[in-house]
Amino acid sequence: MRHGLCFRDARIQFDEAKAAGRSKTAMRKVKRELAYAMRRDPTPAEAALKELAWRWLSRLKFKSQVILHGYIPDLYSQRAKLILEADGPVHQSRIAYDAHRDAMMARRGIWTLRFSNQQILNDPESVVEAIRAAVAR
Repeated sequence: MRHGLCFRDARIQFDEAKAAGRSKTAMRKVKRELAYAMRRDPTPAEAALKELAWRWLSRLKFKSQVILHGYIPDLYSQRAKLILEADGPVHQSRIAYDAHRDAMMARRGIWTLRFSNQQILNDPESVVEAIRAAVAR
């Protein structure tokens, strides 16, 4: 894959590589490209969530679209062991996948907070408060 693919093209290449049964090394390269494309072209809700995390929760040092145990979360704080996810329409068809991923991360001591796109865009204060409450636990 060449550097700088748009998200759609990177996702297509990822799905094709997965279907072709590529090696783990090849899949890691494809995932890196996918994560890079996702960082470059975030959804409006992902961009807003990133802005909230970086502006109001900067001490937690969130990173955007990093590969973590084979998955690519929207935002991840190693300091807080916390994943933040902006759940848009695509997540409605991936409920079981998301639940499996969240459970796998929880077994590793990493907690996931999910927010709907509408909540992030329309009520950012509640998002920041929910994150602060989760970190305080």
